[in-house]
Amino acid sequence: MLIVLLAVHAVSYAAAQGGSVAVGLNYPGLSLRYCLTDKYAAELRGQFDDNGSVVGARVNRFFGARKEQKLCYLLGVEGDIVNYKGVVSTGKGFAGEVYFGGEYYFVKNMSFLMDFGPAMIVLEDNSTQTSVNGIEFVVNIGINYYFRLR
Repeated sequence: MLIVLLAVHAVSYAAAQGGSVAVGLNYPGLSLRYCLTDKYAAELRGQFDDNGSVVGARVNRFFGARKEQKLCYLLGVEGDIVNYKGVVSTGKGFAGEVYFGGEYYFVKNMSFLMDFGPAMIVLEDNSTQTSVNGIEFVVNIGINYYFRLR
């Protein structure tokens, strides 16, 4: 319900400001991106499967003219809340990532996105309060559909 309310607010705000909003499918989840300017975007993401969920926010900085070029590059940061359920344990934690990637516009309002980078992941077991952390290399892929709201 919270995600629906945030989505409605983002679309309403984008309409008032003349911005654009993108809805994305990423593996294995969904995203909602609000383009603050042609260079910056804020994004909410959720990834879900049988073994857990990762929900968070991103800020992207684009390089290249997104309206005129088919390919633009991006740098970004991401912060996530992680919940997991394994065979032996369940728990929660957080992750932080910096990434580099690209977005390729294969039609006017649709793009393919791929980014990658190191992520610091910290997890804690619910029953034993045992904590583990480490740096993992993360690759994200997805497709975005942009709604221009003017």
